[in-house]
Amino acid sequence: MTKSLILFLGNRILADDRIGLIIGEMLKRTLEAEGKDVEIVEETGFSLIDHLEGREDVTIIDSVMTGTHRVGEIVTLEPGQFQHLSPFSSHYGGIPEAIELMRQLDLEAPVYLRLIGIEVEDPYVVSTKMSDKLEGEVNRIADAIHVAISRSNVDAVPNALIEHGFS
Repeated sequence: MTKSLILFLGNRILADDRIGLIIGEMLKRTLEAEGKDVEIVEETGFSLIDHLEGREDVTIIDSVMTGTHRVGEIVTLEPGQFQHLSPFSSHYGGIPEAIELMRQLDLEAPVYLRLIGIEVEDPYVVSTKMSDKLEGEVNRIADAIHVAISRSNVDAVPNALIEHGFS
């Protein structure tokens, strides 16, 4: 297995869903200077297998819309919570299925998986502009995500919990 991966997800044509891409672009150089592998992608579902395979530790950063947090708040989720978010994100529906397919195909799935969500107003509005609430929080969000990623090695969740959460 290779070293850890920080994976920023998003979609440039969806207003608030782009936040993962923007934060990834803001933090990429800093994180790479700290020795981390960083990828910024607009892929979903099974396409993520190419990024996850052979990685021991993966931290995913993406938008979430739980409706229980204020816009711009950082939400750390355990793998068992991913399925509960599938209706609220354009990406999470495929992560549990991608991990399960990796197991069935005997591919090396991540040993540790963590999701850092950014609460958004609406990830489904087609627009080239983020909501005003989220746009005003971008610098604070980037700082908070950097701190959360720095802690991710300490807080990583073993793959056994992923298996339990998805069964």
